[in-house]
Amino acid sequence: MAKKLRKFTTIAQKAAIIESLAANTSITAACKAAGVTPTSYYNWIDNDPEFATKCRAAMNSRIHVMKDVAFSNALKSSTDPRYQTSMLAWMNNEGGWVNPSKQEVKVTTSLEELSARAVEQFKAMK
Repeated sequence: MAKKLRKFTTIAQKAAIIESLAANTSITAACKAAGVTPTSYYNWIDNDPEFATKCRAAMNSRIHVMKDVAFSNALKSSTDPRYQTSMLAWMNNEGGWVNPSKQEVKVTTSLEELSARAVEQFKAMK
């Protein structure tokens, strides 16, 4: 009887964790709400593929909400400078924009050649 009760409790705890994760809580908070240690949670993730899949799906379901909030904050940056970081983050991750300061530039021209060109341009200006 005790084994059946423990199995029922485990099923209820797993369901509570999945529900909490879908409601945008952290793993730690979801475990606390279900009365489970994070160690137990990670053991279940490792040993129960169905539970792991449901937890991943629950966490992925909230990504669209975070993207919407990021976009909303990015739009606010035009009138409120506090949101400029949100704009840059959204542009880097969703907008397809590449920050020029983070682009890698490969120089294929030697310094001597560049110096010679600069001297020629300077002479042409006279």
